[in-house]
Amino acid sequence: MLFTRQRNPVESEQSRIGAREAHVFWRLLSDTYVTIEQINVVKNFLHDKDFILYLNKLVADYEKEAKEIEGVLDKLSILGPTPNAKSKNVTGNSEIVRDKEIAKN
Repeated sequence: MLFTRQRNPVESEQSRIGAREAHVFWRLLSDTYVTIEQINVVKNFLHDKDFILYLNKLVADYEKEAKEIEGVLDKLSILGPTPNAKSKNVTGNSEIVRDKEIAKN
């Protein structure tokens, strides 16, 4: 092809993905951030140390997944959602919610 314009790598990657797929990646990252935030809030009400360790591992796995999705979005030059706050302290009576009830949700 004599008159074919050479695309840079970003343009060729962007041409392979449509708006729908880009939104799916963006939404996946957004939902991952929300899940991390919700788990961090729930940890403020827990008393069981083993359950807290389990949730810390779960958050670490979600953060690893978020980094991978951020890498895909960066590769495609798509601006991702802003991450939520890393830690939140909640004031209130932690005796209201028991560990069993939190584990059910």
